[in-house]
Amino acid sequence: MPPDIVTGRVDALVVTALEDELEAVLALGDGGRDGWREARDRGGFPCWLREIPGERGQPLRVAAACSGRMGERAAALRAQGLIDQLDPGCLAVAGVCAGRRGEVALGDVVVADRVYSAGERGEGAGERAAQGDAGGLFHVLEAYDLERTWGLDAARFAQEFERSTALARERPPSRSSQARWLLHALHAFQAEGGPPPAAHPERARRCPGWTERLGELEAQGVLRIGDGGLELTEAGVAEVRRDRLLHPDGPPPPRPFRVHIGPIAAGEAAHAGPGLFERLVPAGPRVLGVETEAAAIAHVAGRLGRRSIIAKAVSDHGDHDRDDGFRAFACRASAEFLLAFLRRHLEPARDGHASRDGHSAPNGHPPRDGRGRRLPRLPARAGGVHAGPRGDDIVLPGEGRSDDFLSRVERVCRLREPEGVEIEWFDAPLPFGCYLRVAVNEGGIIRIAPLAALESGISTEAVSAFLESIDASYRRDDPGLVSTLVYGGEPAPEALVRYASARRVRLVRFLEYQGLIDFRGYLAWQSARLERDPTYPPALYVDQRIAITVGQEETLHERALDAFAELLDSDHGRFVLVLGDFGTGKTFLLHELARRMGEAGGPLTPVLIEMRALEKARDLSALVAQHLALAGLGKIDLPAFRHMLSEGRIALLFDGFDELAFRVTYDRAVEHFDTLLQAAQGKAAKVVVTSRSQHFVSEQQVKTALAEKAALLPGYRLVWLRPFTGAQIRRFLVNRLGGEEAADARLRLLADVKDLLGLSVNPRMLGFIAEIEEAQLRQAKAGDGEITSAGLYRLLLDRWLVWEYERAHPRGAQPGLSVAQRWRAVTELATRLWHRTEQSVNVRELSAELIAALQALGRHELDAGVTAHQIGCGSTGGWGSGCASG
Repeated sequence: MPPDIVTGRVDALVVTALEDELEAVLALGDGGRDGWREARDRGGFPCWLREIPGERGQPLRVAAACSGRMGERAAALRAQGLIDQLDPGCLAVAGVCAGRRGEVALGDVVVADRVYSAGERGEGAGERAAQGDAGGLFHVLEAYDLERTWGLDAARFAQEFERSTALARERPPSRSSQARWLLHALHAFQAEGGPPPAAHPERARRCPGWTERLGELEAQGVLRIGDGGLELTEAGVAEVRRDRLLHPDGPPPPRPFRVHIGPIAAGEAAHAGPGLFERLVPAGPRVLGVETEAAAIAHVAGRLGRRSIIAKAVSDHGDHDRDDGFRAFACRASAEFLLAFLRRHLEPARDGHASRDGHSAPNGHPPRDGRGRRLPRLPARAGGVHAGPRGDDIVLPGEGRSDDFLSRVERVCRLREPEGVEIEWFDAPLPFGCYLRVAVNEGGIIRIAPLAALESGISTEAVSAFLESIDASYRRDDPGLVSTLVYGGEPAPEALVRYASARRVRLVRFLEYQGLIDFRGYLAWQSARLERDPTYPPALYVDQRIAITVGQEETLHERALDAFAELLDSDHGRFVLVLGDFGTGKTFLLHELARRMGEAGGPLTPVLIEMRALEKARDLSALVAQHLALAGLGKIDLPAFRHMLSEGRIALLFDGFDELAFRVTYDRAVEHFDTLLQAAQGKAAKVVVTSRSQHFVSEQQVKTALAEKAALLPGYRLVWLRPFTGAQIRRFLVNRLGGEEAADARLRLLADVKDLLGLSVNPRMLGFIAEIEEAQLRQAKAGDGEITSAGLYRLLLDRWLVWEYERAHPRGAQPGLSVAQRWRAVTELATRLWHRTEQSVNVRELSAELIAALQALGRHELDAGVTAHQIGCGSTGGWGSGCASG
């Protein structure tokens, strides 16, 4: 007799990808597989049902089925069909996954508190992934979050399950454990009179993969299989002896069986191979497991408003060193944990069982209107029932649905469209699940159009499916309508946007649909530029020391980047002013901060604006527009930018305020500083500004008008960059010279040349010093070669002044002091300092004769104030002269 068609509701539906995973589920409960009743769904596919005792006093009715093959589409189709037929209160996913080596052990269970979808991008993406080529294959977006209460329940239950389950005792030994036992048993047989390993009473338990281990160890050259049986080679004997020295009390015990709560990445791009988990870093550095279908099932559960839980056990580590001996155990561990958890924490259904979003789902389907099934609505809130045209209740805005992607799109749609917009939900085939029918009254003209959403990215196939299954029936009535498809993930290719537009379908990313700016393209441009920067290569960066001043309190931090991460990770606004003298590494700090923030992909988007490359814009919008135009972003929605900045979505990093005001007098610098203060006007705005300290604090620690303005801002923090320590100098030389020995040798040589090591506390000067050839340093040390100490210092000063000249003359800049003019200023100021006890000269003390002489040396006529300003904040306002900015 053929199996019955399955009927009635169930409390839990357990879905697996493959048959062996399903068999592990069916082995559970009294009577094992015989305790389950086989039935068929409406498509003719088998599923199994039974009751298991619940710990809340009533039995749970459970159904189990598998999709028959791995893959997102198969899993989603199977799950949606069964949910539609069985109306389960909970959707559970069991089976195996690849686990992150070092974080999880073979056989451990991973309960997903979050699922990321790893999708392929571009033609041939799957093939490249299988070959271990990351190649930008993964676009990652959050598709699922374990319900908060169940997350806490799972964490507590995991500890209890670890203590009580027999799995810990019955987990098979790993390949490395089997190999170690075999080598030690063979050594005991050869050297200590022990039993032969093949006849050892522990062999079946300690080395179940006997044949495979023999082949592997023979290939490694630690044992040989000869006519006389097994024999350890010299390498094998040495390995056993070494192991005994390292572990005199016996081999270390295997890692205990664990249940982990953490993220899982899923998707058909998650192919096993070298570097699998490294390729998934954008999803999150602690992704514990990778598999193929959980994201699709979680997506279906969320769309249909069902509670869900995913428990996968680790069968391998997703690389070429696979251990297939754990698959059966992993299937069992996943199934046992999942059903034990459901027995404890799932509430059995009562009559009139309702799904998570509160809908009562009677047998049979609600009526259709020819465009998909109209979704059931919640009863209206107390105070009146808003009945629909078919008598079912209309859900009030914001009521009754889980916070899935389409629900968020609906909320944005209500805010974008005029008051009185009518939005209804309808069923749709996969990959959509549901769509919205949006009706708007525009001055007496009624516009009706469909709106669908895909959280996991867009593709040609998805657009075609939308056109055929949703758009077509509306377009028959109104050929000119414009329908909308909102999507998450990566930006759609231009060709696909044009394809959809030609068919009057508007493709819009969710960020842009909200009126926000998508900075992914900008971040890619910025990261690439910073990675390739020849002046500030990331490999040379040495984490700096900083002192942070808040009010009267100053705190020293040894790692500047960590301190900045803490400063910017705040719900409140921050205006951080970073001060340092010439060459202390302000630019390098901001470059590395922006690069690492972009690489981490956190909630803050770093926008690094190098002010020396810009015109002297005094309006923030103009300043930002200039920068983004240089980045090739084209037209930018500046109000959206200001909003995102105010809300704490953007960290504006302004490098070199002093260089924006480079060609003006100090008296006009206040006007330019107001440009930066505009950026900090917002409840959560994050702004960082670097400048040479002379603009804000004098040598006598007297604050300028600029510093007083900054101090009035909420969230103001003053950061001082400190000189390099000896350890930092050494670390820079290790990075620069490529090794510890070369760095130590260069350090000894620098120490032997008078004052050279003292100059190295300045990072920029250290960079110049590191470029000096070793032979020249040795000549300067001996004092008898072509290069003397004085000649060496002249070489360094010339490098400094040339660098300052280039810094002051970016492309498009007005002419400033030449190198010859800077040399004249250095000489004049050094002579003045020789005859006085002070260590500085106020820029206002510069004589008119000196200014005139400097102007006469140049090819371009410079304003006297500009000349004095460039002397003060550039060439001579630092090393070798001690000129104060005044």
